[in-house]
Amino acid sequence: MKRYVLNILKIKSVTSAYQLFQVLRFSVLVLISILLVKLSYSPEETSVFELFLFSVNLFTFFWVSGIGNAILSWYPRIDEKSKTNFFGDIFFLLQSIGLITAVLFYLFNGFGVLSDIKTGQITLFVSIYIAFYSPTILVELYYILFHFKKKLIYYGLIIYLFQLIPVVVAASVYNDLYYVFSALLVWIILRWLWTIKVIFFENSYTFKLRFTITGQFLFFSLPIIIHMLFSNGSEFIDGLLVENFFPPDQFSLYRYGAREFPLILVLVGAIRTTMIPMAVNDLDSAMETTRKSVSKLMHIFFPLAIILLFTSKYLFSFFYDSDYTYSALLFNIYLLTICSRFILSEIFIYSSGRNKIFIIVSLLEIILNFILSIILMKYLGLAGIAYGTFLAFLISKIYLVYYVKNKIGQELSKYLNLRVYFGYTLLLIVSFLISYILIF
Repeated sequence: MKRYVLNILKIKSVTSAYQLFQVLRFSVLVLISILLVKLSYSPEETSVFELFLFSVNLFTFFWVSGIGNAILSWYPRIDEKSKTNFFGDIFFLLQSIGLITAVLFYLFNGFGVLSDIKTGQITLFVSIYIAFYSPTILVELYYILFHFKKKLIYYGLIIYLFQLIPVVVAASVYNDLYYVFSALLVWIILRWLWTIKVIFFENSYTFKLRFTITGQFLFFSLPIIIHMLFSNGSEFIDGLLVENFFPPDQFSLYRYGAREFPLILVLVGAIRTTMIPMAVNDLDSAMETTRKSVSKLMHIFFPLAIILLFTSKYLFSFFYDSDYTYSALLFNIYLLTICSRFILSEIFIYSSGRNKIFIIVSLLEIILNFILSIILMKYLGLAGIAYGTFLAFLISKIYLVYYVKNKIGQELSKYLNLRVYFGYTLLLIVSFLISYILIF
């Protein structure tokens, strides 16, 4: 049965396995969002659910992702002695930061993020979720580093199936967000227990913390964490702008539309994640593999993005309802970001250990995003925030290309097919303009 499933999915590499893992994660969240609307949850209630996810990401994404990317570039370069209890050390690091974050979030009542929400328990729900979430990323990273593609794919299938089913049951039977959040808490605790099993019971890692090794790793991780805080913080700045300058019911409209093409995000992200350890050991092979992998995705997703530009308004009306058609315009603007997503210069910066440059780039991006969003939202409303995010991200990517060329000595053409890329990019921009004129 296992061999049959793997043949059907054609999983030939850990990159493909992680791509499917990420597709499952995003698909389940999208299905849950659609389900809430189809079950007649009001825009205010769906906004509460989106604020739950937003709050978890706001207070965990930058340090969890920063530490995760640091693991991928740090682990291949350390000696065998340092590797002996590495995942045990990082488990306690992540768990400690998670507990501190959760306690502070609860004591300070969500730091004002949930100030407009009347559901009193949501702060407690978010705090508990944060406390258990952070160490769970270690399982997928462990499978990636050791090329356990079969384990990675079955892990994804099991945990996300067990996320979807309880939430669907809770939302359908009780028609109350309290039970939806309760189901999510049960799920994250079960995932945390799985992490304990994999790290400490299936392997030789022990319940010990080596302060010297952990301190060295944390120092190495700090520039990446700061980079994640600022660059990926653009999403959270946008969310805060919407929450503070627009009516409460606009938050779900923005969140449902202001999403990058999920498949692009997860598939390209999976390439980046799995190429970092390869680039540490063999830069030329990593560049060639990146170029080929990205080229395959461009031939699929640029044409698909163009189709979505002309159909998104009707798809949003079908999957949600007519109240969410404005979200389609925001989605179309975010489709433009795929032009930047296919440029993966950061892989080779991670692998070279030049992490400090990420601080400069991320500061540039977040400042540009804030300024452009503030200016453009005065004239274009929610769409102005989306345009500001797109422009800031594009400029930061251009700078990374320049840095890799001048400091690492690698041309963009080595890891991106420029003829295919620029041809599709021009076609996408023209299609966006036509769709805007004809449909919106």
